[in-house]
Amino acid sequence: MGSTPHTTLGIIRGGLVYGVVMGRGNDGDWISDWFSLDLSFDLYLINDLVLDLGLWPPLSFSVRPQRRSMNILAITPARAGSKGLPGKNTKVMCGKPLIKWCVEEVAKSILVNTHVITTDYVGRIQAIVGWENVIGRPDELSTDSAKLIDVLIDVVTREEYTKYDVIVEVLCTNPLFTYKDLDSIITKLIDHKADSVVGVCNAQETHPQRLKWIGDDGILREFEGQEERPNLNRQDYRPLAYKRTAGIIAMTRESLISHGRGGGKRLAYIMPEERCVDIDTEMDFILAEALMKRRMA
Repeated sequence: MGSTPHTTLGIIRGGLVYGVVMGRGNDGDWISDWFSLDLSFDLYLINDLVLDLGLWPPLSFSVRPQRRSMNILAITPARAGSKGLPGKNTKVMCGKPLIKWCVEEVAKSILVNTHVITTDYVGRIQAIVGWENVIGRPDELSTDSAKLIDVLIDVVTREEYTKYDVIVEVLCTNPLFTYKDLDSIITKLIDHKADSVVGVCNAQETHPQRLKWIGDDGILREFEGQEERPNLNRQDYRPLAYKRTAGIIAMTRESLISHGRGGGKRLAYIMPEERCVDIDTEMDFILAEALMKRRMA
């Protein structure tokens, strides 16, 4: 590096340690360089530190070679219409629109190269998020019946986005996810050579063995093969039940095109329940806002 090392920050990720050596060059100016060693710290400990201190904008750390060689695209669909909670993508929570919470959290990611928002009200979203990487979508993909898979395919087949190897669906209607969740899901996808990794959370409260249906005769019935065992506590039901959270799904480009969202060889990333509130109704919003306020306190 041509200088006497002065300060070293080491971070460990997946069995490899990476760091930056900072020192003064021969001309007296501060310079820095990256190093990597085959050792073992928490990547996020250092990242959180520099973010909290405001020393740098979100850092682009050195990562494993196979991750670094991947082009990773995060896509956030944000349609104007919503039947359950009108205008929910831009609804203000704790001083910020939901879409703003999403954009700021994805910006902290160490692995995502590009984040794009696909929407049918480009000007409004651009005004909120403050950057230009917002694209319009065709009218047929802006209806209540439009499917998310078609929205994602519309993005990844545009010429400027064909270079990306990994596609991550990130919905702003789960504002409680963190960039650590995002990077952990991407890491699991790549390290395990999976086709997709889906964010899930505990669903023992609605375990299949506890669900019922009501016949035309008014009789309460159990689903076939899901007989309830009333003497069991919910945590004792097996196998453990999980529900997909609408927050994050990571998938390879090939898997998205061939198998759809979260298809193929699919793995799970378990998120804590306090980061798994999917906002579809006013009640969901009230709960998510209460959890966000608790996080911010």
